[in-house]
Amino acid sequence: MLPEQELHPTVQTIYEAIVRLLRDGSKEPDEISLSDIARESYLQKSSIAYHFASAKDMMDSFCAWYCWGYTRGNRSAYEPAALEPDPVRAFCRFVDACFLPGTSCDPRFNDEEICRKCSRHLLRRADRGREAQAYFSELFRWQHEQVKRLFQPYLDAGILEPARFEAGIADQWLVSLGAQMIWELGLEAPGMEAALRRAIENIKRTMLRDGLYIPPERQRQDE
Repeated sequence: MLPEQELHPTVQTIYEAIVRLLRDGSKEPDEISLSDIARESYLQKSSIAYHFASAKDMMDSFCAWYCWGYTRGNRSAYEPAALEPDPVRAFCRFVDACFLPGTSCDPRFNDEEICRKCSRHLLRRADRGREAQAYFSELFRWQHEQVKRLFQPYLDAGILEPARFEAGIADQWLVSLGAQMIWELGLEAPGMEAALRRAIENIKRTMLRDGLYIPPERQRQDE
């Protein structure tokens, strides 16, 4: 179930109950049962079971729906910087912005901690749950398409090297996907931020035409 698809009223009630249970911090997604939802939503268990065969199916479906909505509603990651007045600097700012966590502009999907909980649940279920597998497959395809579409104006502006465009798109997609997973899972490791910064600068260096790359220290000096 994708966020743009209309939910059945009962499913919407179920999802709203799950959000409340996750938001109060008392349970993780895989700890929520059909009985918990029945108590929270005042629905009969039979009404819930009509839509979901088990609590695992219910939570797989909810977590995929919530994470997908959070990703597609993220403001900062998918709004390209203006190409004027300096397209090279605009490109550099845009690449940086692609790796910053943003806030979903859809009020249904604006809780970072719920998104992290759902991501952890989906990763644990990725080899077993059909909803989890479908979520990751669709997420990867959509993100790759978005990256290519959003970088196209910079290619059209003549500042990117056409021969290296596809390679840069692949690098940017993989690094941004890794950064998203690190953020969603709340991971921390020594040197992780520095490694991400090096990867970001390498994407700029790869994609820009020869001689156009601006090192970070020069960018800061000129600002």
